[in-house]
Parts: sequence; C-alpha cells; structure tokens
Amino acid sequence: MARLTMVIDTKKCVGCMDCVVACKTENSVPEGFNRDWIVTEVDGKFQI
Repeated sequence: MARLTMVIDTKKCVGCMDCVVACKTENSVPEGFNRDWIVTEVDGKFQI
C-alpha cells in the first residue's frame, strides 16, 4: 500500500487551514476528528 504525504511550503502559508479540510475530505475523516496536526511556532528576537 502506498503511503502519501502532503508537503506545504510554510513560507507561503497564510493560516487558512485549507490543508486540514483537504486532508479530512480525502481521507473521509468523521466530523470532530483529525488525521493531521498543525504546529505554529515563533522563535527569535524581533525589533520593535
């Protein structure tokens, strides 16, 4: 059985979460459940 993955260019991500919807649709995931997870991490020092 082939294992497929979805690759996302995080530099172009705008946080719309369409990738989550696409995964749920393609894998027939029931409402209220997810097969993926999104991790948002900000690190570093920013000038004000």
